Amino acid sequence: MYIITSPALVQAAMRKKSLSFEPLTVAFAERMVGFGPNIMDLMHHPPTDASESWLNAQHKAYDLLAPGAALNDMNARVLNSVADIINSVGPEFETKQFYLWLRKSFTLATTSALFGAQNPLTEDPQLNESLW
Repeated sequence: MYIITSPALVQAAMRKKSLSFEPLTVAFAERMVGFGPNIMDLMHHPPTDASESWLNAQHKAYDLLAPGAALNDMNARVLNSVADIINSVGPEFETKQFYLWLRKSFTLATTSALFGAQNPLTEDPQLNESLW
């Protein structure tokens, strides 16, 4: 592990096109996650006929969580779901455990943003409890 404390070196490292976390990811997968020899072989020696490495293909899903339009859209969907939940609170008094209500509300809002309005957690409320 390298810790860069000099601002000039941080800038140089950020400009370096060949700087890659891939070797760290491979080492982590091998030592901590315990991937077997077949997957480790793919990580160390990507197939020559593939347009990109197996490791890069596995991380494509995270592109949606990178700063930008996709993340902004997902955040907007979560906030709209939370707003709908809060707006549905009526004038009649109902005793609830605030933490549990808040946890359920945010879980449903987040899963709806990630997986769409029709997903297993919105269809079956018991799954929300099982998740936690």
